Amino acid sequence: MNITKRSGYRFDIALKELALSREFKEGGSRTLKSFGSEEIWKSYFLTALNYGELSSAFMQLVIDRAISSHDYVNEGDFLRSINSIAKELFGGRRKYVAVFPVWNVSPYIEGVMRRNGVTMNFSPARTEKWTKVVQNRQELAKDQFFKGLRIFPSETADVSLVFCSVTAVSPQDAYLQADTVLATELGILSALATSPHSYRLSFGEKKPISKFLVCPMVTVHSEKGELAYKGFWYSSFPRNSDPERRVREEGDKLSFAFKRLRGEISKSALKSESEDFLARFQKAFSQTDMEDVFMDGWRLMEKMCSGNDRKTSYDDVVRRAASHWMQSDMIIQIGMHLKDRRNYLSHGRDIAAEDQEDLAFQVLKLLHPILMGISWNRFGFRSLSEYHEFCDAPRNLDDLRRRMFIIDKAISYISK
Repeated sequence: MNITKRSGYRFDIALKELALSREFKEGGSRTLKSFGSEEIWKSYFLTALNYGELSSAFMQLVIDRAISSHDYVNEGDFLRSINSIAKELFGGRRKYVAVFPVWNVSPYIEGVMRRNGVTMNFSPARTEKWTKVVQNRQELAKDQFFKGLRIFPSETADVSLVFCSVTAVSPQDAYLQADTVLATELGILSALATSPHSYRLSFGEKKPISKFLVCPMVTVHSEKGELAYKGFWYSSFPRNSDPERRVREEGDKLSFAFKRLRGEISKSALKSESEDFLARFQKAFSQTDMEDVFMDGWRLMEKMCSGNDRKTSYDDVVRRAASHWMQSDMIIQIGMHLKDRRNYLSHGRDIAAEDQEDLAFQVLKLLHPILMGISWNRFGFRSLSEYHEFCDAPRNLDDLRRRMFIIDKAISYISK
């Protein structure tokens, strides 16, 4: 574990401003000179620190303890304290069980699966612990505070309870870890069950495009089944109708494809990228607001087609996505339109048209082939940048042969 500063940030300025905003007294207590002055810098450091696979909930605890303890001489002193606190908290983690009601996941995923420190049980046995968890969820659902919300405290014909065991520093940390990993599994399933040619028109309530969804009412429990947090997380879900269902007769075929792709990802050099992109895909296309689907879908396509290269333009993003299509010129035209609509939305100049659902399916059309290309990684690319080079290669055979001819001559010349 090594928490570092992101490039471009000046912690000396932030730490000086933080010190000026408060006064420490004997015994460690402190007085703030203005309301919320510490909260500004807690938020700042959560963005400015590079903490890898650690959850934001974990880092919030680390930053809160670091900022609350004392002022810092310099950024080196601060980073040493951050890493020391993180190490201490990491060593004091405990086991939690996050329980997710998931729509339409059975029979496509069953049994126990593990990923990144989280054990997911899609078919938990009806033990005393299972009964206690369901009873606690049902009791929580009776609270007047939650009255009127559409929630799923127990299983139904379409909803399975998935038990995710995880070691965490808090219930919030447990939820975030499990939510990310479960999103990857559901993302694999959703990507396989979705086509770039998918389309529909909703003449009523908007529904998610994904058919496999985390339903409202995710709870976190102790190992024995008691509630570790007397509240729950509420996922986006249609309020007055049900999401679409996958045809059950396709279960064996989809289950086989899921296991195969999951196995390919586990041994791929692009494993971490694939897991991240599939989780983002699931999150984006599980939303009920089609404008949010479009914007998050565009962000995913941008991430897949540029990685961390800030020099990649939106035109490059569109061109790389279009490279997976034989009719690339036509796809580039759609991409250009989506690029401009994304800019209009971001800068408050949206075109007055009720076509958000169209935009959502159009961005799905562009991003789905490259998502599957990276996830399957059939050509064994060793990095995302190699995959981008593949996307940038000419799609005309004569141009490719000419480039190979020049490269062969260059290799021959250099080898002499």
